[in-house]
Amino acid sequence: MGDGYCFNNAVGPIAAAMMDTERGYEGPPSPVGFDAQKRALMDLTAQGKGRIMPFFAYDPRSRSVAAVQAAIEQEGFVVVKLYPPLAALRQ
Repeated sequence: MGDGYCFNNAVGPIAAAMMDTERGYEGPPSPVGFDAQKRALMDLTAQGKGRIMPFFAYDPRSRSVAAVQAAIEQEGFVVVKLYPPLAALRQ
């Protein structure tokens, strides 16, 4: 796979989802922070020329509703992936 492989006419739309792992999980924090991950996905989406549909990761314990609104209205995200608190991870 060379540069541009995913963006030729042989590949349809690509759904690219972020992961919000800053809260609620055991172990060390993610080596890539949420803001860096968001920026990388925004850059990839811009290179994709309309073929990449970015999903914004939303954990209501970590982000405000205003962050979701900005992601959709200003940053090009098209779907919100909700990370609700999970009972299995409660301490």
